[in-house]
Amino acid sequence: MPFSTELKSRSKQVLREFQASDTFQGIFHSRTDPEFIRVVIRRVLFEVATYGPFITSASFTAIGRLCHQWPRVEALAMHLSEEARHPQLAMDGFLLLGGDHDEAAECKLSPAAFAVAAVCEQCGRSGHPAGYLGFMYLMEFTTITLATQARKLLASANLQILHVDMHSKVDIEHVALLDTEINALVESLPETRSAILDGFDRFAAVYPLPLWKFAYETARGELECQRQPTA
Repeated sequence: MPFSTELKSRSKQVLREFQASDTFQGIFHSRTDPEFIRVVIRRVLFEVATYGPFITSASFTAIGRLCHQWPRVEALAMHLSEEARHPQLAMDGFLLLGGDHDEAAECKLSPAAFAVAAVCEQCGRSGHPAGYLGFMYLMEFTTITLATQARKLLASANLQILHVDMHSKVDIEHVALLDTEINALVESLPETRSAILDGFDRFAAVYPLPLWKFAYETARGELECQRQPTA
């Protein structure tokens, strides 16, 4: 059985657990308030925009370290180069949905985004560099479903965001590429299997549920403040 089959199975389990959560049901329920849809997706996009550069930087560092052990890194580097502009696209989406320009300029990591960034930094810069493929696989695999759900949710509120639309499609190709590259790597260097699983497990502890839960609760707080009567 190809190693990517195990990663796919683990990713599906993480996704099922998230879909069973109160957070997922609260966001993607069919009767979700259109204004809440706008605010919660806006908050998720802001989180992506803040932790995204750390993922890119840590992953490029990992690839640079990995190439000394396994020279076949061109496809991985090309994949990552496509990801590099996504944090800015996420911030553009945040602003299009009414996000605050001062908050965007500050681009401050929330505790949840900091946790995501910290895991990726650790995996990319210390330990076996193949560990980055674990967190990257889980992120890409879950994003296919989450971006598709978010796109439908935004459409129900007559909203459209490029970052969301794009990820509902391109990450299918990205997962297929990772399947091929990870299988080849593990076949060539069997010791990378445990490193990839370590990266996967560490990322699963902070994403998707903890990050989306933070965005969900923050969005609820924002709406409550907006709806309080002014004195």
